[in-house]
Amino acid sequence: MLLCGIHHDVIDDDEESYTVERLLEIKAAHIRRAAQLPEEEAEKSALILFANPVISVNQSGGIAASSVIVNNFAVIGKNDLGKIFAKPAFPAAVPREGEARFRKSNEPLGISWNQIPRVNQQQSDIVLAEGRSVWLRLVPAEPHEGEFGPLDLKNAATRGNFSLLPIVDFQIEFLIAEDGFGVCNQVDHSNNHMTSGVAFAFITGEVWSIDTNLLNFDDKIYIDEIAKHLTKSIAGYARFLDTLGIKPPYRWIAGVEGVSRMKLAFEGQGAFATYLGGPVCMSSIVAEGGLYDGEQDPAAVLAPFFDKVFKKSGAKRPARL
Repeated sequence: MLLCGIHHDVIDDDEESYTVERLLEIKAAHIRRAAQLPEEEAEKSALILFANPVISVNQSGGIAASSVIVNNFAVIGKNDLGKIFAKPAFPAAVPREGEARFRKSNEPLGISWNQIPRVNQQQSDIVLAEGRSVWLRLVPAEPHEGEFGPLDLKNAATRGNFSLLPIVDFQIEFLIAEDGFGVCNQVDHSNNHMTSGVAFAFITGEVWSIDTNLLNFDDKIYIDEIAKHLTKSIAGYARFLDTLGIKPPYRWIAGVEGVSRMKLAFEGQGAFATYLGGPVCMSSIVAEGGLYDGEQDPAAVLAPFFDKVFKKSGAKRPARL
């Protein structure tokens, strides 16, 4: 029975649970199930597994991960001969610390790149503030031919109404990096050139935005505020990608990080519920994703994420949110 290297060891090290008889039965049961599938469906299912999450359940010695991408391929259709095929998927950026951040702590996001440089002001490395984070990613469904230059990204971001803005934006500044262009909140140059939030466009076209404001007031998750800012942001980032010539659908990922034991605060809890208590989130990281065609109601698109935040807090999301 063919397994990955890790799970060969799991079985070899647990002879009591995985006897020869049990392994033979597992294989026979698998063959029986597989034999019932038409060849086309079996091939399609195998390809789908290439880029989907893997989660272990009551498994001795096994892996437990929120997402394990085993390669970079995705099912997209059939060729002229009717054969299901796959091609390289979009080269999405990889989280560098936790799930919210594409840079490690104290690693510069990039260097300042202001439209009108101030007199005697040197370009500075800009870093993102530490602390709990809200993040939103918008990823093209397919790779774009070639790469965008930072100037291309900047021009698209500033054309007409700004579409590439931090989740909570104020007094924005620009930054440039080898792998993209960013719009960040006002930089505190007296405090290690730190910013509280950034919307970063990679040269591949992916948008990754992180905010450290919304979750760092106190011990509460102000879900109404988070919803308001995320729904505005996802629509803006879709306009940005469209300006670049990247058409929908887009894959979105939204999340909060560092929220274990924080209380949900939202309208309708009662006069004092926001201040005295609310449902308690029991997960450190809550994230969800899906597809966005650029025209759907952003609140409806992000509803699975809001549902999950409430679910992880043992509560039901109000229909209005």
